[in-house]
Amino acid sequence: MTSEYRDGEEVMEEKIDRLAELLLLSKKTVVYSGAGISVTAGIGQASRGSNSRRRYLTTTASQTFTHHAIAALTKQGLIHGWVQQNHDGLPQKAGFPQESINEIHGSWYDPSNPVVLYSGSLRGYECDWMQKEAETADLALVLGTSLGGLNANQVATATAERSRKNRVLGMVLIDLQQTSHDGKASLRIFGRSDDDSRLFSRLGIPTEPRMLLDNVKLLKQFADSDDKKFLVPYDETGKRIPERRQDGNNKKVKKLMWLDLNPGSSIKVVNHNIKGADQPSQRHIREETPQGEIKRWNKATMAVELRVKRASMLLGFWWIKAAVEGRTPTIPVVNADQEFEERSTCYA
Repeated sequence: MTSEYRDGEEVMEEKIDRLAELLLLSKKTVVYSGAGISVTAGIGQASRGSNSRRRYLTTTASQTFTHHAIAALTKQGLIHGWVQQNHDGLPQKAGFPQESINEIHGSWYDPSNPVVLYSGSLRGYECDWMQKEAETADLALVLGTSLGGLNANQVATATAERSRKNRVLGMVLIDLQQTSHDGKASLRIFGRSDDDSRLFSRLGIPTEPRMLLDNVKLLKQFADSDDKKFLVPYDETGKRIPERRQDGNNKKVKKLMWLDLNPGSSIKVVNHNIKGADQPSQRHIREETPQGEIKRWNKATMAVELRVKRASMLLGFWWIKAAVEGRTPTIPVVNADQEFEERSTCYA
């Protein structure tokens, strides 16, 4: 059994003060998290399995204090990105923006980026993004991971290495267990990220980040819509359409696509890594844009249920909010037959 350690109260007080200072100083703080932050939500440490009963239990899990805390820090401009090993959607349920989270190993809630088995290959977009975060982070906040043997660990370790040359602030590592990288950390805290809200008082933030539960209510409003059709600034391939200026006047023209997510609507998955993920239930899907349909909206899982080539998939409600606002470079699904319209707005 692996030994666990906790800092004493006086030491913890000093370390929390130091963490607050680092967050305020940092020009770019990136969270790097492992399965440990979701254990109190009822999600096991090894979450890559495909057991359907277990998956249902975990897709209805509620976000933890840590997920709410990071979302609250992000809202205050103190967290700038998140690379997570997990697939559970809990950061987004807590209010963390989809466009700022890199689900490097795949997601239960993104049909275009299924959970990648150890025998599979990661999607190129997430890999390039992860490497950029590793190269540009000023501070890496590492939570719930032993930093053992994954390529994505470079988000933490590369930032720590650059701090030795006085270029960046380095790595803060919070966990109960020792790791082989403890000596590289600018600050090492032995404890659980779920256990302590004192950091918020140090930063002048309300000490109850669960206020962001309002985010769940906001997302569920999409499910309450009578007509689940949304205008989104994306093209037929799921890529974001830039605005263009209209010649001869002071108007911007935005081309928008209708995204029909009513039950029974035909959709197709775009820009996907289905083949690379190597999930047994999806290995028969070989098409570049596999087609399927919307089955139902599920408030318990906060997801739209899809059926694509006999495979069940989920689309998190937060993807709809991100799509309507045009916040991500691509979206996971489009309709099989697209409808477009143009809207004009004035600019100064």
